[in-house]
Formats: sequence, C-alpha cells, structure tokens
Amino acid sequence: MAINIQEILHPSDSDAIKFEKINYNFDQILANGGGPAGQKGEKGLQGNVGLTGQKGEKGDEGATGAKGDIGDSGPWHSIDQTTYKLLKPKRLGLSSTPIIYVGDEAFDETNSANGELSLNSKITVKKHTGTFDNYIMLVDDDTTAAKLVITSGYDTTSQFTRFAIQNDFGQNNIEVAINTNKIDLDSTSTTTITAAGINLISTGATNIKLQANTGIVDIDANAEFKGYVKLSDTDPTSPAIGMVRYNSGSDTFEGYLSDGGWTEFCMAPCGAAAPNSITISGGDINANADGSPNTGVTPTPTPVPPTATPVPPTATPVPPTATPVATSNTIEFQNGETSYSLSDFENGPGTGTTSIAWSMAGSFEASQPVPVLVSKDNSISVSFTYGTFIGGAHVGSMIIQSIDSGAEFPVSITLDPLVIRHSDDTNVTLSINGTLTQGQTDGPREL
Repeated sequence: MAINIQEILHPSDSDAIKFEKINYNFDQILANGGGPAGQKGEKGLQGNVGLTGQKGEKGDEGATGAKGDIGDSGPWHSIDQTTYKLLKPKRLGLSSTPIIYVGDEAFDETNSANGELSLNSKITVKKHTGTFDNYIMLVDDDTTAAKLVITSGYDTTSQFTRFAIQNDFGQNNIEVAINTNKIDLDSTSTTTITAAGINLISTGATNIKLQANTGIVDIDANAEFKGYVKLSDTDPTSPAIGMVRYNSGSDTFEGYLSDGGWTEFCMAPCGAAAPNSITISGGDINANADGSPNTGVTPTPTPVPPTATPVPPTATPVPPTATPVATSNTIEFQNGETSYSLSDFENGPGTGTTSIAWSMAGSFEASQPVPVLVSKDNSISVSFTYGTFIGGAHVGSMIIQSIDSGAEFPVSITLDPLVIRHSDDTNVTLSINGTLTQGQTDGPREL
C-alpha cells in the first residue's frame, strides 16, 4: 500500500515546517496501520511544567494504623472521668507524693536556678506585689460572678504581716460563712473582732473589751451572764436611761433614771433589819423623812413626877428578846406548767427530753440552791441546773430525760407523778404529771 510521505530534510524548511511535516507523516503512518516498531529512542529533555489540572475526587480513607507509644505528658497524670479529666502530679517512682510551689521568683530552669527548696507544705503559693496582689481568687458561677481573694500585706506601724480573706476590688454583697462543730481562735497577742462598729478586743491574758464606736451594746433579754461583770467609773459621754455605773468616789453603784440624773443604789446596810429593838425614853425625837435628826427643832421634855414608893432596880437586867421574822419558802414552775410529755417515737428509745423552768424563794443555806428530787417514774431521769437570782427568787431549769427501753409496738404511757421540793424546806413540795410515747426497740421509726 502506498503511503504519502513528505520530505522532512529539505534544507530550506524552517523548524516549524519540519515539525508540521513530521506530524503529517506520523498521521499517515497511523492511518495506514503503522509500520514496525522501531528502537526506543533516548529520553529527551524535560519540558516546561504545564498548568495545574483540576483537583480530583478524594479517594477512599485508608485503614487505621497501629497505635504508637505514649509520649511524655510532663509532671501531670491525666485520669479520664465521665465529663472531665482529673490531673494529679506524678509520683515519678518516689516514696512521697510531689509538692507544688507556685510563684517562686528565684526559680529559673534555663539557668539551673532551683529557687527555694525548704518547704513543709504540699502546696505553696507566693504572691508578686504589683503584678499579682493575691494568692488565690475564688469566683462564683452565678450571674454576678462575685470574687473573693486571699491576700496579705505588711503594716509598718504595728510591724505585723496581715493575711486576709476579703472582697476583690469593687465587689459587694459577699458573705463568708464558717459552718463547723467548733471554732478555736488562738492568739498570743491582741485579738480583735470588728462588725459594723462593734469591736470585741482581747488585749491580754485576763481582759476582754466589748467596745461600741457609736451607740450602745444591747444584750438580748434572754442572755445569761455567769461569773463577774466589772463596771467602770468612767462617765459615759451620753448617758441613757437604764445605764448602771460604779462611782469610785462614793464606793456605790448608781443607775441613770428618767429624771436625768444618777441615783445611788440601796446597798447593805441600807434597808437591813435591826437585830434588836431600841427603847426610847425621856422625851420626843424629831427626825426628817429619811431618818436623820431634825436639829432645827428643840425637843420639849415632859416632867415625870416621882412615885410615892421608889421601885428598886432589879439585880439582874433582862436583855430584850428579838422577835423572829417568819420566812415564807416557796417553789413553783415559772410558766405554770401542770404536765409535760416526752416522745421516743421519732428517734428511738431514750431520746425524748424536755426542760421546765423552776423558781424558789425564801431562806437558803447555799448561794446557788436547786430543788431536791422527791420521787419520779422509773422511765425518766431528772437533773437540775442553776440559773440566776432575780426578783427575790432563785431560778433555773429542770431537765427531764427519757431512759425508757422502748417496745416492739410502742404506745403512749402515763408516768408516775414527778415530785420535787424546796432545797431548804421538806414541807414545801411541787408535783407535775407526765406522759411518754415509747420508741420501737428496733431503732427509729419511719414516718
């Protein structure tokens, strides 16, 4: 088969014509079935980089490779929890758990400066005044985001360093509560508690000072003082009705009354009864209302004519006989109780208790007398506490406690009358009735 081939070696052809002829001849060979395969030529020079084509579709994701070794997470160990991670310092093979020091300015790991090492706490926090003025800040998660800080400062006057828990700058309406079974404030120097202008100050081993910057320290009527209260003889700036003071000049106690002046209290022997009677003869005695002699009146004696027969004096004078004054001893319940009730039903046998206030008047040998128990029910115990002396009577409390052992099927039982008597008079007694609701023997009952 004839193939039309153009000559490509003509010396007058340009390179463009030569390339055109080569392409034409190649197309003629392909159109006529092509010739035998020739030898592979040498690799030509790499042409210029062509334009970037369109990005193809993403291929299928390959299989997950094997998990590698765990890397070093630093000094902290992470523990996965349900909704968070828990971080704990690694023990790093040591017998003691690590301690943490935050804020050591002398530490620099780049220069091998280890800083302070003499520590005796698990966590040490040092503040940086001017940059970080607080040790710890607590931020509440409510809408106000209230902040409370722990900080400190040095007082150049007192030469004390003061550590404080206080509101952060600009924060208001923050309350700090301590809720525990016991609070122990131990100070070797001055202890001061300040609240809204009232200072409770302890300046030594013996004295406690309650100071009101303005106003009056008002003690609740139900409060009870035990021991001694010392009154100063310093005049208050603005005395008020009801104040009491000690007057060192007259060695007396005085009260400030509605007439605007200090009035002396009546103290022994003021108002004390005379132990013996006095016989007055020879004329009248003129006295003022307070019992002092009225020197402005000269008494006029009344002459007594002599009796016809003189009466010789008796050989042995008979001393005057003092007439004893009868004393009324009484005992009563202050609130007029006639009955009481105890219940072991809610908390189990032996838990029911109640308190009843008592009052005794009359004569006493003891300075702080309490009633005497005469009889009671075997299901209760009775004890007495002394309160104070007020209104001419000694007062206190009677505590009644259940000691019943309970029952499988608890019931309400009537107790034997509880009888007590006056501490110094066996004839003066007082009784009260009571009931007890038993508790179950197998423990507290579910309501």
